[in-house]
Amino acid sequence: MAKYNIKTKIEAIRLYKNGIGSTTIAKRLGIFKGHTVLNWIRLWNKHGLKGITRSNTLQDTLHPSK
Repeated sequence: MAKYNIKTKIEAIRLYKNGIGSTTIAKRLGIFKGHTVLNWIRLWNKHGLKGITRSNTLQDTLHPSK
């Protein structure tokens, strides 16, 4: 599974918010699939910067602490 740095994720979110489609963003930034970008958008909208940092694990996403 590819890991992307925070700068790439933020750039993808910025482009998406400026109206560029997720598939186009993925191709432009070398991201394997467009749905990865959509997942980052979802995490950003729900958790902000914390949602897209590598320190989050799947467990944290599925069962966030209170």
